[in-house]
Amino acid sequence: MVASAPCRSSRACLRAALALTGAGLVACGGPTQVNAPGPVAPTATTGAAAAALDSGATDADGSDAGAHTADLDSAQVSATPPSEPVATELHLPWTAGETWFLTSGPHSERRAALDFAPPNLDPRTGKVFADTCSRKRGDAYWVRAAADGHFSAVLRKNCPCVQIRHDDGVTTNYFHLRRSSVKKLGYKVGDTVKAGQRLGHPSCEVGPAACGATHPPTGVHVHFYRTDLATAARLPANGMMISGWTVKALARQREGVMTKGDEVRQTRGKLLGWACSPATAACDGKRNDLETDLVPFAGEEPPAVARQAITGRQARAP
Repeated sequence: MVASAPCRSSRACLRAALALTGAGLVACGGPTQVNAPGPVAPTATTGAAAAALDSGATDADGSDAGAHTADLDSAQVSATPPSEPVATELHLPWTAGETWFLTSGPHSERRAALDFAPPNLDPRTGKVFADTCSRKRGDAYWVRAAADGHFSAVLRKNCPCVQIRHDDGVTTNYFHLRRSSVKKLGYKVGDTVKAGQRLGHPSCEVGPAACGATHPPTGVHVHFYRTDLATAARLPANGMMISGWTVKALARQREGVMTKGDEVRQTRGKLLGWACSPATAACDGKRNDLETDLVPFAGEEPPAVARQAITGRQARAP
């Protein structure tokens, strides 16, 4: 089964994706730009268990203070330097046991964002979704909090995004969530959130123009990035560690690799947007399949997702 492709060549797909990098207003949090909301490559041809995928974006604000202790007897004031917060340990934001795909490397403003997409498979039947933006596809999977924190934005300006602030002054942002699924969870700004907690279903939603997306993506995914809470500046993905993987940006937008020991996952050149597992012949041995160590929040049952290896000659992301 072959899903319709939005562009006819990898070069055309890349040009189309870069054309989406336009000015935006706000999405999750503070007043920063939302760029490159869409995927770069067309869809999937597959066998019984092949998978296809896709890409998305947002931001925040806050303040810090140092403490001073006055010695009134000696009239001396000694500054007590604030202790450095421990860096937040981040986890790939989906359910342990599921295989998702890195469909776009570092991109968007300051190359802060990564795009992760679930398989284009119905987990109940193993069949490929003809529509890569199918609501059923997104509803089969959950985007989950990458670390403990507090909600600092929930569907701000009706954008399909939530933002979580963490103790180290960094926020994580999750764009392209299905807004109805977020609303049903009932989160409010200031609520505590635990690592592995459900945030919403991935989708192709981009929200109103104020969210900054100029074109809808062609497949279900989550657009994930970090910001500095105090300044709302986006933090480059290059060098970020997540679930033990280290991210490296390559020369061009959306091209990058993730490494863990001797393992390498990559998205570059004609493989941008593809779903590449060891069995995907079209990928020439290159891979972008990822599994997380993120255990669902206590009390939640993981979705019954098929854990069979993804196979097939081609698994092109939308």
